[in-house]
Amino acid sequence: MEKIKKYLTQICTFIFGLFTVGLITAYRGGLKAKTVTEFMFALTDGFFIVGILLTCFGLLTVVSAGGAFDMLLYSINVLGSLFSKEKRKDKDFYAYTERKKEERKEKKSVSFLLWIGGIFLFIALILLFAFHLY
Repeated sequence: MEKIKKYLTQICTFIFGLFTVGLITAYRGGLKAKTVTEFMFALTDGFFIVGILLTCFGLLTVVSAGGAFDMLLYSINVLGSLFSKEKRKDKDFYAYTERKKEERKEKKSVSFLLWIGGIFLFIALILLFAFHLY
């Protein structure tokens, strides 16, 4: 039961990806397909689009977890503090980055989006080869 709870987010993301593949396949005409070629074309599009989206979101979250957007977020906080009566938590950028590093140590990894996106892209590649062989 503990392993299921540990991987529940990944399982839900994969199921949501499959659901989205179904929606994209239906939108691309997979349900009205008269030939196997038309259906495989729509199915390949579905897997490819979901794979690209998950991989891009995964890359953004991994880069963000590494601190790539710290300066942008700090500047937004400084700008917001000009119009607010609240006092800033950090006196300078260095203190802000140190606080953020401490907060990141407690967060879970979100790199599973890269793996799931890669799986969907791999399935799309297999379907593409099957599509061209058929």
